[in-house]
Amino acid sequence: MKQISGNKLLVKALKEEGVEYVFGYPGACTIDISDELYKQDDVTVILPRHEQALVHAADAYARTTGKVGVCLVTSGPGATNLVTGLATANYDSVPLVCFTGQVARHLIGNDAFQEVDIVGITRSITKYGVTVRNREDLGRIIKEAFYIARTGRPGPVLVDLPKDVMAELGSAVYPDSVNIRGYKPNTSVHMGQLKRALKMLKKAKKPLFLAGGGVNIARANSIFTEVVEKTQIPVVTTIMGRGAIPTNHPLFIGNLGMHGAYGANMAVSECDLLFSIGTRFNDRITGKLHEFAPNAQIVHIDIDTASISRNIHVDVPIVADAKEAITKMNEYVEKCETKKWLKKIEEWKMEHPLTMKNRQEMGPQDIIEEINRQFDNAIIATDVGQHQMFTTQYIEITNDKQLVTSGGLGTMGYGFPAAIGAALGNPDKKVIAISGDGGMQMNIQEFATAVLEELPLILCVFNNEYLGMVRQWQKLFYGKRYGMTNLKAGALYRRTNGKEMPEYTPDFVKLAESYGAKGIRVMRKEDIAAAFEQAKKETKIPTLIEFIIDPEELVYPMVKPNGTLEDMIITDQFLLIHGLENEKQDLTTPQARETYYYKKLNYLKEHCDKRTLLIIDNFDAEDERTQELLEGPYSVIFTTRISREKDGYPELSIHPMDNPEDLIALFQKFYKRPLQSGDDMILLQIFDKIARHTYGIELLARQMQASRMSPASMLDFFNGKETPASRRSHIVMEHILNVMTDLFHLGSLTEEKLSILKNMALLPVEGIETETFFDLTELDDFMLIDELIDSSFIQYNYITDVISLHPLIVNTIQKNDPDFVDDCQIYIQNLTRQLSSFTHLKSTEKRTLLSLAEAYYLKWCSPSRSFDIPFMEHLAEAYAEYFIRDKSIAIMKRLLTLNPKPLKASWYHYYISNQLRCLEQYDGLSSEAALSLSLLKDLPDSLEKKQQLSRSYSMMGWAKYHTDDFEQAFSYFEHSLHLRKETLSDDNVLIAWAYFNSASVLTKMKETEKAIQYYEEAIRRFLLINEIGICVPAYICIAEAYLDLNDCTKATNALEQAFTYEYEYYGEENCRKYWLYDIKSKILEKQGKNDEAAEYRRWSEEEYKKYIQSRET
Repeated sequence: MKQISGNKLLVKALKEEGVEYVFGYPGACTIDISDELYKQDDVTVILPRHEQALVHAADAYARTTGKVGVCLVTSGPGATNLVTGLATANYDSVPLVCFTGQVARHLIGNDAFQEVDIVGITRSITKYGVTVRNREDLGRIIKEAFYIARTGRPGPVLVDLPKDVMAELGSAVYPDSVNIRGYKPNTSVHMGQLKRALKMLKKAKKPLFLAGGGVNIARANSIFTEVVEKTQIPVVTTIMGRGAIPTNHPLFIGNLGMHGAYGANMAVSECDLLFSIGTRFNDRITGKLHEFAPNAQIVHIDIDTASISRNIHVDVPIVADAKEAITKMNEYVEKCETKKWLKKIEEWKMEHPLTMKNRQEMGPQDIIEEINRQFDNAIIATDVGQHQMFTTQYIEITNDKQLVTSGGLGTMGYGFPAAIGAALGNPDKKVIAISGDGGMQMNIQEFATAVLEELPLILCVFNNEYLGMVRQWQKLFYGKRYGMTNLKAGALYRRTNGKEMPEYTPDFVKLAESYGAKGIRVMRKEDIAAAFEQAKKETKIPTLIEFIIDPEELVYPMVKPNGTLEDMIITDQFLLIHGLENEKQDLTTPQARETYYYKKLNYLKEHCDKRTLLIIDNFDAEDERTQELLEGPYSVIFTTRISREKDGYPELSIHPMDNPEDLIALFQKFYKRPLQSGDDMILLQIFDKIARHTYGIELLARQMQASRMSPASMLDFFNGKETPASRRSHIVMEHILNVMTDLFHLGSLTEEKLSILKNMALLPVEGIETETFFDLTELDDFMLIDELIDSSFIQYNYITDVISLHPLIVNTIQKNDPDFVDDCQIYIQNLTRQLSSFTHLKSTEKRTLLSLAEAYYLKWCSPSRSFDIPFMEHLAEAYAEYFIRDKSIAIMKRLLTLNPKPLKASWYHYYISNQLRCLEQYDGLSSEAALSLSLLKDLPDSLEKKQQLSRSYSMMGWAKYHTDDFEQAFSYFEHSLHLRKETLSDDNVLIAWAYFNSASVLTKMKETEKAIQYYEEAIRRFLLINEIGICVPAYICIAEAYLDLNDCTKATNALEQAFTYEYEYYGEENCRKYWLYDIKSKILEKQGKNDEAAEYRRWSEEEYKKYIQSRET
């Protein structure tokens, strides 16, 4: 049979897979592959100037052609430079096969030059990753890689190619089919579920289609448009779904989400059936999860099972390919009665049409609309930032146009290389890249690629001299603190305190020309069309058009942070002056509001003079109208929470209230009821009793207003109470708390609101994210939360979506109802349930959970409550899991003070002894293990007793082991093993551990051959239940045992098995190399290879230091 090298087989495989282009960058570990590619002409190699650009180009090639994009890079930094591109493709479901070079197999794990575990690094951002370990597997793995990449939910696959495998000779056969056990992508449609969904569709009065990127990926646009036209159901899309239906179609409403159209967001909020196809419901389209589509039943079609009900609970899940499902729908759907619904949607669209301000200066909308006019057959690739949002809002996507953008990851630097890949795959289409001045500079070196490949791209750079999207947030929500977003800021800016900045760098036009491309700069609206006409004339080189954009151009609409889809900022915030004229105004359109604003402003300027004081309250967002206001003949005062002294405005700081009239006015603001004669003096007496605390006055007023109490009645509640002599804070707070305790039961709070406050009282002072609170408490009335925020009971941070209680309220709740914790069982039980799954949580989730649990344990936990016992047990286990063993032991000792039943007490002592063993406190271990065992002696036989006996015997074994009483240790371990085999199923991991424990003692007793038998039995059982990580110490011990028998060959074999499982289970970065290297040095020393042994010992010491540092971290 003919044999060829792995390099030749790879090239053959590329040809048979129909690969047109390989986007590659060479290096030492792929030079042989490059050589084989050089010898043929069927596959064209494209050489970008950076690996990140390379993978973005392959990504866009795949998106625009429907083929699999192919990358080839070398090992080490070449491979790691793929990471961002792989993550981008993974989030957006793009089929890629990325081949990475790797050092020869014997060098893997030895810190060889340009060696990284790229499979481990990219495991979470690829659909599949594999290192080819054997030449005979190469063809099968490549075939599987292409199959996996393109089937099911498409995604990137990484194949790591060790250099020696690729050089090895082997079969020349490339498989023509695949059969992957466990990977059988579902494409068929569950007709029962689909028909159920279509019945719901027919019955719905306000149905709505939501089309995501899955429709475009499946190339289902035409058939989806047919379904929409048959049913007459309106459509909204995600950014990735734009183009699922032509954007000029009368049933297309717009994009939904953070920067979605007003009509689209309102339609989702009001619909009664949301029929979603091919979207993952990420946070950019849902807003507040619990208020997304609140009135709707939801149908969700997606090819990826994991995407269904992950973020949003759906009523009818359908796992299927989008095109297959839509094709079946087309056979059954009928026209729906949607006239009223469509009319309402049209009203929303008219109320807030998607448009920007009509200014004389050039704006993004002007540029994009010119693209719409001039280009009918085109691919639009965008970078990420404001320009991306402008493009997705205003670009028209019809049957002959396609939008390519990074939707899931939001990758800056994507646009330019994506345009290159799209142009290579679609030579008959015009490709236009739209980028910002920030994103353009992230991969600007690809001008070299575009020029050399003679690609007539048009590159539109929206230059506003800032990182615009971040700046927009800084303007709206961070007091105009433009940190790290000014692209002209540098040494001169800092030296002159922001007064001077250099000319913009780079000059994009000159930079383009330096690469041999064409450069055009546009500064006026009138010149946009001519620039595009000029660019279209170039047929061999790219053209860069730099558009100078005002940095004040913001992307609207915009959903407020942590808001619902209805909480939209529609346009720039501006002042509406009320009360000057008693006339009704039509303010339903932006133009009408603008007209009304200037009418009021002119009125002020005409009728006011220098004696007039204009007060603008709560002024937190400045725009161009600020200067217009200041130009009037009047004086102006702004009240604001944000200092503007650095902007040149004189400031007057407001000090705490102490004037009686001011205090009465503050009270009256929230009381809102008329005061009787003499009420002022009564209120001042009450205010004194709460130390004139403004927050206390506010709460007092709200409670009195809600309960319709007069000041005289309220004063009766203070009879017998003394005003504190000292104003020191702790006395003042204590007195306020006493007052608020008297008030609390007087309010109009419902039981439901009280329940929310009681549960919140158990939280840490810093509070909790709203979603987490609702998950743990199973309280789901969000309106009540809003009402409690409005009435100042709950503090809310809208930036972080964190709710918290003022300590004043917490203590009030406690004093009003000392047993309130009894009403919070659901919260504690859910906290306990999550603690029981602590091992499986992510690190951030573990920290959050421990913070919540510790806050409850330290202040509120009482073992006298039955539901607190399991909470304490699981918290102790979580502490142990998190290596906080002293706290774990303390909780168990506290539980022992409750005089638990002997069986439970035995378990507590056992658990304490286990933690002491981990802390190497062997004296305590021995006494606790003995107590655990003694408590079981007089109990009648039962399954539970035998299982606890097995634990206690095991721990007694370790107690004897650490005092070198190995015969007694072995006896205890054997008792434990016997009981575990009697009481547990044969595949229980504890039986395997029992064999391991006995083997450890046998080794100490020098019964080496018997120890090996026990270790091998332990390994057999571990492998049966796929606990491969635990096999590593067993193989290490076998290697050491064979060393004792002077059998270096078997010791080496055992060590190699340990290496294999360690790397497979822990990965390159986390494996315990120090342990393996140490045993290797001993084997080499036994073989007389002292120099090599010394080298491995040195490596072992170095790796051990790294391991200790990582554990400490």
